[in-house]
Amino acid sequence: MILMYASLQCRSHLARQAERRYRVRPSLSFTLIELLIVVAIIAILALIGLANMLQATVRSKVSRTKNDMRVIAGALEAYHVDNNEYISFIRGGPGMLTSRVIVPMSVRLSPLTTPIAYIMRVPIDIFQTVATSDGSPLIFFDTFDYADVAGLNATGSPKGAGGTSGGLWRLSSAGPDLIQSYGGDIAEIGAEGVMNNFGVDYDPTNGTISAGDVVRVGPPSDEGQLPATRRAGGAYEELFRNY
Repeated sequence: MILMYASLQCRSHLARQAERRYRVRPSLSFTLIELLIVVAIIAILALIGLANMLQATVRSKVSRTKNDMRVIAGALEAYHVDNNEYISFIRGGPGMLTSRVIVPMSVRLSPLTTPIAYIMRVPIDIFQTVATSDGSPLIFFDTFDYADVAGLNATGSPKGAGGTSGGLWRLSSAGPDLIQSYGGDIAEIGAEGVMNNFGVDYDPTNGTISAGDVVRVGPPSDEGQLPATRRAGGAYEELFRNY
């Protein structure tokens, strides 16, 4: 009896061992659907990260552009103190405006670097212009566009401060859309003074990469035909108060 019981116990033990040995183990690998889901999630996260990185890059460029313009603005005012005038975007003497305009822009701003160095160098516009609202050659725009009211008046243009966003001078960067629109200009000379449709201020609330120029203006001017009130008295009101 004891031997039979022991034999049964042994057989039961051997059976349990065999069951454990040959039991089908659950698979530890992923199914194809699970892999596809993981890949899709990773791709979505990567796209979100890339978009945030691009926006951060644009914000950094806008900040640098505004700082570079602030430096040039300081140099322009220092030049004005010494010479009782601002540098002009046109050459002196007779002739039509198109033949007297100083280009490229770095040459236009070169009086700030020589013979007296109000700034060490003219910074480039990191928003490199790829198109202009009036079809001007892109090679002109190696830095910010610059124009002054006195230069416009000297050519007989009735635009006056309408060509300089309401200031005695105006700097304009193409901005994130890379279209140089000169900070807004009068498209037609007349009673209505229609604004150039491309000439809007860059506003990040419209989207980090959105239409508009990054603009800085000099002291306010009432010469000539002013641009739209929202530009002369609204967008630049804070800048005007600094003068």
